[in-house]
Amino acid sequence: MAGDASESSAAFPLDSPNWWPWRRAIEHVRHLRINHAIADQELATAINERDVRCKMDWLDSRAAPPKRVVTLLGDSFFAVFRIEPGWGKLLAVAQRPDARLPHDHVLYAWGPHIERIWPTAAPSEPAAEKAKPEPEAALDESAAAAATTAPSPTSGATPSLLEGPLHPLRHGGQIDRVYSALRKEFPPFGKAPESLSIERIAKKLSRHWKTERDEEGLDDPSPEVVRIAVNGLGRSDD
Repeated sequence: MAGDASESSAAFPLDSPNWWPWRRAIEHVRHLRINHAIADQELATAINERDVRCKMDWLDSRAAPPKRVVTLLGDSFFAVFRIEPGWGKLLAVAQRPDARLPHDHVLYAWGPHIERIWPTAAPSEPAAEKAKPEPEAALDESAAAAATTAPSPTSGATPSLLEGPLHPLRHGGQIDRVYSALRKEFPPFGKAPESLSIERIAKKLSRHWKTERDEEGLDDPSPEVVRIAVNGLGRSDD
């Protein structure tokens, strides 16, 4: 069914305002899931399984004059590319060494599919909003010891989340470093063997962070961040 001409023209008009740039789709799912790693993996899986239809828009510079080309992503595309999270976005990872995407391309997701799978009025949204203060609970434990020697900040505990030893535990940039290291250590898809524990995986990945550790003073991602990234990419059968 994927990629049928009749489906593309009837169900998914290529110039419809219902097409969302991938960035908007990513932000929508992240808003509901809170955890960016989970949100990005859910969206990538939905795209790969065609639960969320996508199109690609690019400029064909080979034509004279160059012209816009728009196509619905179907079986021929997914036979060559797989969508995976990485570097804070979704990546179209080639499954063949000769596969290339057009240089000036933009990818879109069908908005009604996004809203159907991740509705903004989902019952989980209030629960997710309540979950936001949880990082502050961990902060309270480390801040308690300092409370007797330092005055309480007038603006609350939130600014402290950007300071001190808790900063490396925030998943944003750290989890992207783990995704990159996993794909280098366990090519091509970053799937660690099922037999390796998270501690052993983190130890193997540590060498990939040496330059950033030595030259930029960055701490290695925590085992918890490694665990989330490993679960996101999946495991191999050794």
